[in-house]
Amino acid sequence: DDADLGEFHSAAGRGRGGKENAEAKPVIDCLARPSSPQSNEQQTAPAAVPSTVDVATVHSIPVPESDDKTCVGMCRLHNEIAAFVNATRPTAAETETVHRLLEEVGRAGRRLWHTARVALFGSQAHGLALPGSDLDIVVLGVTQNLRSAASGFTKHQQEWIGSLLQRLMKELKVSMGVRNAKVIKAKVPIIKCELRMGASEEYVAVDISMGVANGMEAAEFIAREIVLVPPLRPLVLVVKAFLRQKGLNEVFTGGLSSYCIFLLVLAHLQAERLVPVHGGDPPSRYPPLGLLLWTFFRRFGNQFNYNSQAVSVQQGGVVQKLKRWRSKAWMLAVEDPQATSAH
Repeated sequence: DDADLGEFHSAAGRGRGGKENAEAKPVIDCLARPSSPQSNEQQTAPAAVPSTVDVATVHSIPVPESDDKTCVGMCRLHNEIAAFVNATRPTAAETETVHRLLEEVGRAGRRLWHTARVALFGSQAHGLALPGSDLDIVVLGVTQNLRSAASGFTKHQQEWIGSLLQRLMKELKVSMGVRNAKVIKAKVPIIKCELRMGASEEYVAVDISMGVANGMEAAEFIAREIVLVPPLRPLVLVVKAFLRQKGLNEVFTGGLSSYCIFLLVLAHLQAERLVPVHGGDPPSRYPPLGLLLWTFFRRFGNQFNYNSQAVSVQQGGVVQKLKRWRSKAWMLAVEDPQATSAH
């Protein structure tokens, strides 16, 4: 409750022996705000690398000497999260590799279709990628755009886009080092492959789709929320790492997508009243990340009723399931703020 959060705030600002630590940072200062994303025009320019949100640095906080083991534990967990998040920050060389691969795919696309342009979306586009994460690239300007990935293309569109992706895959094999390449037939067909990083022998896993415009819209939404809500990015990265360890990070094997994890964490912070509502001012202080992570797992591990509740960041976090979401009542229902349906 609010009293508990207040105790964590005050304890985090005290040093050894419970005295005020002049060097201790307020919890809000432990989460530096990244710079604002660039304009939409820059994001969709042909062959240009879309804007990415600068990765914020998360600072550690003093661990007080206290008889309250829970308080001490939450502060220590905060510092472990801070160390983990900062360790996942991409290097300049890794960022350059992403940009170079995106440009190469864009050139290959324009050799086939002069109107083609490419864009990066997904976790790599907004600082939510773990080391070794795939690159998600979408080719636009070739076919009619799909507004909602959840609905998918029609069967006829799937066949046509699949044939276009086959052409692109052949072009990539000619112009770049490619291995393990195949076109996955699904509601939204993709090329799944590994692209060589320049002249090196290292490869990067890449998923390439076509005409899925809502991926860019989601990237803009995520970038905006990361700027407004500093605890969001660290918590998403830790939850993603946890689910990866448990083998629950792939949708096609029953896991959760990065976007779904992002929405769950945002909904949790909304429910904790840590997200500005209707343009209001953000909180002046935040609880330690350790406490926020613990309450996240408590909410969705123990308190959340999967039969009757759903997640909707448009409606403030946790809501009652609508009738149309109850065909499989036991499943997690998460409303996509870029669409009108739950997935």
